Amino acid sequence: MSRLKVYKRCIVMKVSETFEYRTSFFLKLFLASGINFLIRYLLWKEIFTYSGVTEINGYSFNEMVLYYIFSTFIYLIVDSNRVGIEIGKGIRLGELSKFLVYPITFFEYNFFTFFGKKIIQASTSLLALAAVFFAFPQLGEQFTITISTILMLCVLVVLGIALNFLIDLFLSNFAFWIDEIWTVIVIKMFITQLLSGMILPLDFFPKYAVEIFRFLPFQYILYFPVKVWLGQVPFAEIMFGIQVCVVWVFALMLMHFLFWRKGLRLYSGIGM
Repeated sequence: MSRLKVYKRCIVMKVSETFEYRTSFFLKLFLASGINFLIRYLLWKEIFTYSGVTEINGYSFNEMVLYYIFSTFIYLIVDSNRVGIEIGKGIRLGELSKFLVYPITFFEYNFFTFFGKKIIQASTSLLALAAVFFAFPQLGEQFTITISTILMLCVLVVLGIALNFLIDLFLSNFAFWIDEIWTVIVIKMFITQLLSGMILPLDFFPKYAVEIFRFLPFQYILYFPVKVWLGQVPFAEIMFGIQVCVVWVFALMLMHFLFWRKGLRLYSGIGM
């Protein structure tokens, strides 16, 4: 069987698995995200109401709502789906051994099953976003979007998916040294949500911190694409951001394979 057929089978398998447990999938995807968005919406509504101002740190209330709508939508697409925990579990339980006779590597298998789930998440998230703007057309009047912006957004979202996946993939290597990496991945999730702008727009951080964030991968997972979507990032800064993302993608891949080779020397297949 050719590698392309195996890749296709991995994708189809994950899509089928997702639809097999579709109730759980959609509840996790939309209910959790909807509650998180509602909490942020009510919180900022109260802040603007009691402060008596029309703008906070460059954001009006409507712009803040748009920011969280877009950030929630992008997060649904770039979320790594606990892939690090699943890979770490596979290493701990000895499932890695079967890939010694498989036509694809452990890395390829996890990437394409991850990609299969991303297809479903991206499709359903786009439909949800379209429904929001259909129900509240006034939201669309607050920003303009061009073909070039759409193309840049597509590139940034793909890079954001790659960054989030590769960070989880790199951290999964710690399963060679410790029994359970759940805590490591949870810490990573908290740091990512904080430094990617999911909890609070990065504009609210001190200027020196914002300057440091430009060279870290986290803001390019969420905050940066949202700001591009809102038309608040100049073209030169977008190109700089893409370059930083590409550098981090290659750096994370290199770090993963270095740790992977070291970890394999310790791997004994216990758990099979």
